[in-house]
Amino acid sequence: MMQGLERNYTAPCVVSKSQTDLVFVAAAASPPQTWALGANAGLYRSLDGGEHWQQLKQGLPSKFDVMVRVLTLDTADRIFVGAGD
Repeated sequence: MMQGLERNYTAPCVVSKSQTDLVFVAAAASPPQTWALGANAGLYRSLDGGEHWQQLKQGLPSKFDVMVRVLTLDTADRIFVGAGD
């Protein structure tokens, strides 16, 4: 279930209510105790229920220095991201 997910510390995760195979996850390179120099986090999407992942890059930084704390989807499956403190 990690194919395409280059970072292995995952949290949070959100699943579409209308398309249950559509899943978004934020993932960091390592757990929180190592984030003194940045979380090195990314945002990923799966179209097959988590079997394969693709990093979302268009309009986003290649990595987030702070961890993504909140993911939510609206009724049109647009994702909203809250990062940092």
